[in-house]
Amino acid sequence: QGTGTITNDDSPVPMAGNYTVGGTAPDYVDLMAAIADLNLKGVSAGGVTFNVRMGTYNGAHVLTAGGTSANPVVIQPEPGATVLLTNLSGSGPVLFFSGSDYTTLQGVTINAGEQGIHVDANNVTISGNILNQSGFSGDFTHGIRILGGTGNSVLNNTLTLTVSAPGTARYTIRDDA
Repeated sequence: QGTGTITNDDSPVPMAGNYTVGGTAPDYVDLMAAIADLNLKGVSAGGVTFNVRMGTYNGAHVLTAGGTSANPVVIQPEPGATVLLTNLSGSGPVLFFSGSDYTTLQGVTINAGEQGIHVDANNVTISGNILNQSGFSGDFTHGIRILGGTGNSVLNNTLTLTVSAPGTARYTIRDDA
């Protein structure tokens, strides 16, 4: 009989570095897979950058893992790529930063129905994006909604709001923090 100790450490190794999303031979087939892995593993020294390749990425993307000021998370198009994020299900925002501190979203186009981007985190930067919002059916619709947190920045974005039903409240940017 052996006397050694057997351990089972299935703890995921935190992520760091640059990762490609979509296209030919990517690190992640789509943004949902990339975000799911980041949420599972977290961020380590150096931070994480997702370089998203040209294409349309559908889903209610919920990012719960965040970085630090020294180790941020960045979601951006690969140089020269046009990236479109949508949520065809219509349930929830296209992108929700939920506790994902020190995260930047830059340079993508988002086509949304009632909800575009929600932020409930600290030090999130939403910069240089195009957000097209239409197809409303609810009482409150939001292009970008800051639900909570401090130090968040919304910079140099283009927001287009198409009103399709009278008598409801619509916001391109709403700050509830």
